[in-house]
Formats: sequence, structure tokens, C-alpha cells
Amino acid sequence: MTIYLIGLDGASLNTIQETMSRTRLPNFEKLLQSGFHSDLQSVYPYVTAPAWTTIFSGVNPGKHGIFEMFEVRGDKIVPSNMRATDVPFLWDYLTWAGKRTLVVGVPFIYPAPKINGNFVTGRFSPKLSCYPEDLSTRFDFSGFNYDDLSMEEKTEKIVKEGSDRISERILADLEKRVVTMLQLADSSAWDVVILVDGLPDDLLHVSYGDNALVDKMYSMLDRFLGLVMDRMTTDDSLLIFSDHGFCKVENVLFINEWLLKKGFVDLHETPISKLMMSLGVGWDSFSADGLTSKVFRFFLEHFPWAAGKIKNTFRSSMVLDESGKDSSKVRALSINEPLAWLRISDGFSAEVSVDSLESGLNQLKASGALKNVFRTDQLYAGSYLSDAPGQILIEGPSGYSIDAMRWNKRKLIGKPLLTKKGVHKREGILLTYGKIKTEIHGAPRIEDLVPTILEVMRLPVPASIDGKALVRKNAAPLDVRVLNVT
Repeated sequence: MTIYLIGLDGASLNTIQETMSRTRLPNFEKLLQSGFHSDLQSVYPYVTAPAWTTIFSGVNPGKHGIFEMFEVRGDKIVPSNMRATDVPFLWDYLTWAGKRTLVVGVPFIYPAPKINGNFVTGRFSPKLSCYPEDLSTRFDFSGFNYDDLSMEEKTEKIVKEGSDRISERILADLEKRVVTMLQLADSSAWDVVILVDGLPDDLLHVSYGDNALVDKMYSMLDRFLGLVMDRMTTDDSLLIFSDHGFCKVENVLFINEWLLKKGFVDLHETPISKLMMSLGVGWDSFSADGLTSKVFRFFLEHFPWAAGKIKNTFRSSMVLDESGKDSSKVRALSINEPLAWLRISDGFSAEVSVDSLESGLNQLKASGALKNVFRTDQLYAGSYLSDAPGQILIEGPSGYSIDAMRWNKRKLIGKPLLTKKGVHKREGILLTYGKIKTEIHGAPRIEDLVPTILEVMRLPVPASIDGKALVRKNAAPLDVRVLNVT
């Protein structure tokens, strides 16, 4: 018996069903009709690093310590790394049990851990890492050269090159990865095969709403799933899941404008930036492919040094002024998704309390500008709770992103950049097929995947895991029934 685990970063029922209304996806259709399908509730915050860490550990960020995509180390910002945590992962449990495991494409882990099998790292690694190391000489990993840029760098690249060209390049890399992943799957007999691909997340951020590109992406993923299903025997099982879902981004909540109004941060403007902003240069002018974006594209293409000077000139009026952060009573952190952290700055706890900050944010929630306001000590539990980036996590309404970097000419709500088409939503996807017979009711969570796999394989589920097995205890491994999940 082999269990195939396919992780599709950012895939969700809504985007798959939207695509199926326009084009045939025979393998997704087969999975939806003959297997089980459900939304899969992600963890807060539902962004890649903490979500995948929770998927493969079965515990919340308070226990594994990864709360965001990046960490600040001295004067450097580096991607989060699963190797920095001390919790075991699914591949550790399988290795200790003597199970042969193939793991390919898991993001935010470096270097590749030593397991009883093969491991190939995914996105947000300093470079490709394999275990054993000679894998890189025996297989073609050219499709694994991910372009993990900062938000600002990616925005500039899209403005300069266009989302279509970038998306086509992303799709071409998938074809290479599929060939390599299947070759690795065929290279040995495995108890568990874990294949993760970041394509949906990568493409939907920049091309959500471009039906031709999205249809092409899901058609390619559909063929990939078909090739995996062709390799399955009657004793095998398949689980397909994601770390979060996607929807169209409609609006941006500029949280710094609220913090400015409440006196929690300061604005430092230069006369020339004030003048240009009064003439209409602002984020609204970058929400469509108009004169401002065309001029900026021209400078990016032909005079990049001048583009840098332009950015610095307007930075104090458009981007939270770094020089004023020492006087900020409250700092916000977001990666332009529907979530943001708020932390009371060191030295200001006497002036600003968590209770008063939460109260003000709940007023913003009552106005409809926020969906949820969470205190982190109520959201998480574990030894890493004090490492959370803030005391409060806020969540915007569906279709919103929260911007914690920029100003918006004293307007709380604005339009997204022309380079930002899709935004995360909490509901990912769970599909099952094969010998795992599914009768799931309720809302499965990403914490439930590790205990479910361990239960199916008749391996003990540690008490430290937060999730619950979605299968009946002591059931025969090839005749699995799923219990209600609360």
C-alpha cells in the first residue's frame, strides 16, 4: 500500500469549480464525483510558511514557532525555515517507523533533512537541497529554480515584464517539475509519496481573473493528477490538499492610515512628495495601467537608477517612513494578504495597552472594515507564543488585503495595485481518493492531516499533536471510515 499526498499551494474548491465551468478537468471531476471533497480550514495566519509547517507537524504556530513568511535576524530579513523548529514532522514519524518516504517540493525548509528515503526542497530555500545529495546529479531539477522575490521586487518585475510573460514562464517550469517528480516516484518502492507544488499560489497572485491562464494551469495540474492516479493500485490512497485558498482581491485596507488617525504612528513628508501627491501620484494611480504606471515602467526598463531615485523621493508619503519607526507606538506587519499583526512598540506599553488597542480595532471591525480581531494569546498555545510578531492579529473581509507598508493619502480603503489580482482566503481544499473511504462531516483542519496519515498507517499519534485523525481508531487500514470533526 502506498499513500500519495499531493499538496497544491493555494488551490481551493472555488477556483477549481470556476475553471470547470469553462473547461474540462476530467481527473478533478473524477475526484469530486467518486472521492471526498471539502474545504480545508487553514491556520492563522493562512500564509505559506506557518500553514505548511502546521500541515506537516500537526501543531499550531504557538508550538512550532513559525508565524510568518520571513524573520528578522539582525539587519537581515530571511525566509522562515522549518529546520529552525524542534517539533517532529510527518517524514520524521515515518522514518522512525521504518517507512520509505519520498518528499518533493515542501517550501520553507533548508537544508533537506535526512530521512528514510529521498527529500527535495521547494520554494523559499536559499538554493535547491536534496537528500541524498547525489539526487541532484541523477535527476533534472531545472524546473525547481523558483523566483522567490520580495513583494516590492515582484511588483516591479510584473510592471516591467507584464504578468502574462511571467505566468507563462511559471507554467513552463511546472512541466519540468512534473516530469522530475514522477521519475522520482518511479525510482523506488515507497510507503508514502509527498509531492508539493506552489504553482496555484504563484500564478493566482498575479493572474487571477485571466481565465485563459488559470484554465491552462488547472489543465496542467489535472494531467499531473491523472498521471499519479494511473500509478495507483487498488490498495493505494490519494489525498490532495492545500495550505489556503484564493479569491479575487477587491480592496486594500491601509492599516497605517488608521494607526495615524489614532496617533499611534507619525507621517514624515517632504515638500516635493506633498506636491506630487497633490497632483495625483499615489497608489490609486497604480491600480490601473495608466500614465503613472507607464512612466514608471519606462524608467524601470531604461533608467533603473532613476526609478530608484523616484521611489526614494516619494517614499515618505507613500511608504511607512523607516526613520520614524522609533516614534511609532504601534507597528504593523503584513505581507499584503487579508491579515496583519499589530505590536505595541518597546517603551510604549505604558501609553498603549493591548486592551485599548483591541477595543479600537473592534470599533473598526464594527464598521465592516475588519472581519476578525484576535489576541494572539487566545489564538495560540505553546512554548513559542512569545515569539509571535504581535499581540494582535487582524483579518480583513473576504476579497481584502491589508497593507502595513504604505500610506494612501489619508484614505483607509483603496484599490489593489495592477500587479495584485488574487488574495489568500482561509479555506483550502481536501480531496481523497482510493482506499481511504470518506464520510467526513464538518470542517477538516490542516492540523488533522498528520494524525490522519499516522492512523491510516497504524502508527501512534502523539498526544502533543493538535489535530484529530479523520479516521476511526483501530479500523482496518484499507477500510477507513471518517468520523465527525468538531
